[in-house]
Amino acid sequence: MKKVLIQFVLIFIYMSSIEFIAISQNIKNVQNEILVKKKEFFNEKIPLSVDEQKKFWPIYEDYFKRLNYISQQRNSLLDFFTSNEKNLSSDEINDIYKKLMKLQEDEYNLTKEYFEKFKQILPEGKVIKLFIVENEFKKWLLSQALTIRQNKRN
Repeated sequence: MKKVLIQFVLIFIYMSSIEFIAISQNIKNVQNEILVKKKEFFNEKIPLSVDEQKKFWPIYEDYFKRLNYISQQRNSLLDFFTSNEKNLSSDEINDIYKKLMKLQEDEYNLTKEYFEKFKQILPEGKVIKLFIVENEFKKWLLSQALTIRQNKRN
């Protein structure tokens, strides 16, 4: 009986890890799709020379990955809080708050660091446009998500 139980647990762990890998791969695929769309969107809104593109996109891709990591950490914390809010002590809530504030600070510092890098390869006007186009892209992406959601309902 013990062997059967152990085998069952091992099979469960194996299946869970396969599912986790599939979910992780799906997340990476979605992030890659978003980056492709973002490149198209940015190139349409901020014309970059071939030389500027060669220098800009590798740096931006690194920025995008690091920003996504911070975002994933924030989402995990917020999900944890939402799922456990009623059972958390004041100290635990305060700890979550401090972690969220640290992530906000990390995001600010990351953006500041990378926009300084962007200023080294792009004129300041184009760097400022990055903020504008980034916001426009987020709005566009949200509208696309809402459209897909509405189409699924119909």
